[in-house]
Amino acid sequence: TLSASGEISPRLTWTDPSTFTLYPDQQVFVHYDIDFPASAPDEYTGSITASGIPTPTGQTGGAAVGGNMALSIGVSINVPARVYFQNYYADEIGGASEVFNGNNYSFEGNVTYSLMQSGTELENHTVGISNLTTNQSAVTSVNWNSTIILGVTYDVTFTLTGPNSTLVDQKIYSFSLPTPADIIGTWHSPSVVYSDYDATIYAVVQDHQNGLTECEIHYTIDGGAEQTGAMDFDAGNGYYMFLIDNTSYVAGSYVEYWVTSFNDESGIAYTGISSTRNFRVYSSTSPDFVIDGSSIVFSPIDPQVDVMYDSNTSNIFVTVRNAGRGDVTDVIVEMYNYNTSVARETIVSLSGGNSTIVRFNWENPEAGTHLLRFVVDPDDVYAETNENNNYISVEVEVEVAPELPPVIPPEEPTNLIPYIIIPILLFIVIFFFLFLRKPKTINVTISEVKPFKHPKKGTMLWRYTCTYADGIILGPTKSSETHAEVGTVIAVRPNGLYTRDNGTIGWGNAEVIKVLEDGKPDDEKVIQKLIRKDER
Repeated sequence: TLSASGEISPRLTWTDPSTFTLYPDQQVFVHYDIDFPASAPDEYTGSITASGIPTPTGQTGGAAVGGNMALSIGVSINVPARVYFQNYYADEIGGASEVFNGNNYSFEGNVTYSLMQSGTELENHTVGISNLTTNQSAVTSVNWNSTIILGVTYDVTFTLTGPNSTLVDQKIYSFSLPTPADIIGTWHSPSVVYSDYDATIYAVVQDHQNGLTECEIHYTIDGGAEQTGAMDFDAGNGYYMFLIDNTSYVAGSYVEYWVTSFNDESGIAYTGISSTRNFRVYSSTSPDFVIDGSSIVFSPIDPQVDVMYDSNTSNIFVTVRNAGRGDVTDVIVEMYNYNTSVARETIVSLSGGNSTIVRFNWENPEAGTHLLRFVVDPDDVYAETNENNNYISVEVEVEVAPELPPVIPPEEPTNLIPYIIIPILLFIVIFFFLFLRKPKTINVTISEVKPFKHPKKGTMLWRYTCTYADGIILGPTKSSETHAEVGTVIAVRPNGLYTRDNGTIGWGNAEVIKVLEDGKPDDEKVIQKLIRKDER
């Protein structure tokens, strides 16, 4: 469920459903409109929150997420005045801004720069703007007189006033200068720690001054007592390091660490502290099941590229890789259609570092949209080094199979002449169709567009549903690299034109030839004439 709060809430309207079901590896785009009055220029803030409840284990394929989901993003909408700050910036030297005039008359006013620190104004400067004409901008700048101290946060208020000192626009910009002891980043290696591996913690500071900045590691194991140690400086690589021996932990241990720093070489004491990071220690026999976008192959019909009908059958080959070190047996791979289990297959054995292929048979699927999901170890039997890479989803379309024309048996020959003449005529007809006759094209109107990506090449393809001039649906086209919108007239080369039992016309499919800029769709008479000609 999506919801809005803050100043944007009363002005926001959802244009898509704000409550929905979200499956693993699926994206849902939800659009909204926000309406703000141009007569009240200001910055409007708020947040958009997504909250949800995970389904129980076994219904989604894989272990359920612990607890409810809650995600939130901040939203800030700036409704500018007709004269406003188009750009503004400040640093330790001074401030600069660009004022834009969107009015239909010249602007006269002032820009005031106010340097603040912890709520106290240190200095301010005012620069005048005169004769700023319509759709023009003016750039102003000032230099600070104050000494900017490292590690201190400063706020600069940019104020634009018009005649009679009326407030036109106001912005705030914050900056600070890093200290030598500021910690830029920390990490551990290897990224996946097994119980027989040592773990090395690394840190990078703003200015190590060839190791004069001191760094200290702090860490806990399974929530125990805090342990500390001095980090060694690696002059060749410019970072600090500390090794945690594998005798300090066992499989299943949870390690948290952070780094502090100190530098007083300039006579001023600077300190820094990093954010807390962590890692889990895995057994040396832990597996890691991996399937990704390149793991899924359909054959002989790939509904990601070709038209698949509800009367078709296709094999789905799923490549499963064990990226871990442990050998495993009797691993389940489950296929879901949305939240419904379709089939289960078992991998008898899979050693660490190797892969295998599992085959599923997808027979006579229902017409419509399908979200096929493939999950390795859905019952969470094995403790993996990464539980988030053992599933993949593929969204595909299945269409209703077209009606086939009735088969009329040939009449029995009454004498030997047809046995002689028919092969000769047949040879002439085949020669004509193969070498002389160009397949007939017809002009149709696009009534539906289905875009999708080629699963291997990554290029965009389109498939169209078409109608003739009377609005009757003929059927789908083959996948095409030609792009057109609904209502566009295109030339196609149909395959298998026939008359349905209800008297309307259909085809098996059609090849897109080209887009007709000024073309008109053919009517039923033209297409019926083409059918009769083909029958003759």
